[in-house]
Amino acid sequence: ARSKVFKPNIDPPRFFVPDHLVQWGTRFDAYRPVDYTNQFIKDSCPQKFGHHPDVHEVPDLENQLSYEGAVQMTPPCSECIKRGRTGCVPLNPRGRTGWVGRSHLGYWGPTQAADPIVTRVNPTSGKFEVVVMERPEKDQNGNSVWALPGSMVVNVTAPGETLTGALMKSFEKKATSVDNPKKKARILDLLRKLFADGPHMCEVYRGYNDDPRNTDNAWMETTVYHFHCSYELGVLLPIEAQVFTPEGQGDRFNKTRWMPIDPSDDREYQNPDEKADEKADEEKAADKAGQKKGGRVLFADHARYIQMAMEMFTPERQALQNDVSAEDLEDFRIYFDSFDTSGDGQIDKAEFQKAFKLMGLKEMTSEELDDFMSAVDFDSDGQVSFEEFVLLMKDYGTRQESNEEVT
Repeated sequence: ARSKVFKPNIDPPRFFVPDHLVQWGTRFDAYRPVDYTNQFIKDSCPQKFGHHPDVHEVPDLENQLSYEGAVQMTPPCSECIKRGRTGCVPLNPRGRTGWVGRSHLGYWGPTQAADPIVTRVNPTSGKFEVVVMERPEKDQNGNSVWALPGSMVVNVTAPGETLTGALMKSFEKKATSVDNPKKKARILDLLRKLFADGPHMCEVYRGYNDDPRNTDNAWMETTVYHFHCSYELGVLLPIEAQVFTPEGQGDRFNKTRWMPIDPSDDREYQNPDEKADEKADEEKAADKAGQKKGGRVLFADHARYIQMAMEMFTPERQALQNDVSAEDLEDFRIYFDSFDTSGDGQIDKAEFQKAFKLMGLKEMTSEELDDFMSAVDFDSDGQVSFEEFVLLMKDYGTRQESNEEVT
């Protein structure tokens, strides 16, 4: 946070803090942090959300819950002593940031969030992808900023509501964009299974978040969860280029998309801080060539959280959750291409019948074939794409196993 600002066109620069002077226990007599609280926060708190702008008007600050342990406070001022308080202003547990106040945060001390990492295996390539959404601001290099679809905990949870229930409500909005009732009902059923407590859910991280909004007196903390979609949900869930607003976040966010997790597949996952030297060289070359800047970067610590999630996604968990492997996809592609005699990327009823005949299988009636294809042909156009074909083969395999168990 010491080297970043949240909104470069609005935020003042931070007071420079060298690495060896970050900790509060290290004397830094020349420290003159910039007092900054965004005007929107001043106008909105506490009428709409957050704490009172005057820290003395906020009760029990010294008793706040933090993932980092007891909240450290500055010594009480005369006003605090008059009110019987043992401390005055919360202190960032990680040290000096170059800002005091609350910048863009509504609360003094810790603000807690929940960041879901929702992944899938790409239905075609077999590579891992994650749901991210585009934030409204650009970074200081003009790059688009993408983030996990998280929310402030205080905004998403109603009394008696679980955190995973709140996340479910956010993703339910995606399903409402689906017109086909059968497909919508299936997506909702799969989402409920995804966000239910169980093998699909894994806590990745809980603690301090190195966020560009952090100040000496207000900071972000988060709990990061990893949820891995079944192959079917990864196919059906409408994500690409859709507007997605997390619960309680107004219309602050724009598009969502599936992004490849492997940096070799998509450079958008490279952490701009870790790649600073490389980026500077690229920018110099781009300036020299007269090219435009403007790539994509991930917000705050989100690239690190995604890496942690994938490191924790052990073969055992993958076997439990990932019902279609990359090897399965390769096999299904061979079958699909042999069925798709027209080469148009779709298999129609006539092509299915021809394939069954060549394979020596019993030829189906038109009604039987309609029933066979209806499991995935949600738009009832009589054609099946590769992704739908995989679902169809999975469903067919499940039926065969069930029949064998019965006999």
